[in-house]
Amino acid sequence: CQTCHRDSYRNNKLNNERIPIAMKAEEFIKQRMKAICLQIEGISMRYAFEKSSGWHIIEVTPETMRNVNEKYAELEWSFWKDFRVNFPNENFLITEPHITHDMSNLIASESSRKNRIAPSFNAVS
Repeated sequence: CQTCHRDSYRNNKLNNERIPIAMKAEEFIKQRMKAICLQIEGISMRYAFEKSSGWHIIEVTPETMRNVNEKYAELEWSFWKDFRVNFPNENFLITEPHITHDMSNLIASESSRKNRIAPSFNAVS
């Protein structure tokens, strides 16, 4: 029924986005990564859940994207705020690749069309 369907969603308090109540943090992150990569040319993102710390880690390359691309900065800020509102008990980090991140439990990776042939994730010390 329409009422039941409507009740299976919640509205994001920040932007009135409709989020399925049963949506897990993992699905939310994967959807946002895909949306960002569709909007920002030259970007690559990887997502892993670091079991030892309990953190959702999203690595973004190139790092300069995070510092100089205004559109990306707005999308990252929105991603972060929306995650905090919808999953207040989860730990979340958006960062550059770093050797200290345990990415062995890789869940998803996305890149803009320009980067799909050769993602730019290299070993970082």
